[in-house]
Amino acid sequence: MKSRITTQFRQMFADLPKQVQEQTRKAYKQFKQEPSYSSLRFKKVHPKLPIYSVRIIDILPR
Repeated sequence: MKSRITTQFRQMFADLPKQVQEQTRKAYKQFKQEPSYSSLRFKKVHPKLPIYSVRIIDILPR
């Protein structure tokens, strides 16, 4: 699975509190290791292209 980070995401990410940024980094690392991890939820956001958003539904292990 390929993942991409948009410029808009980077800008919004920079505005997050440092603690939330760290949680986000941990979640992304978990996603890269195991995309089907139980706390990650995917939603298709484009009707034809394989573009998805991802939500983290709980705090990942530290």
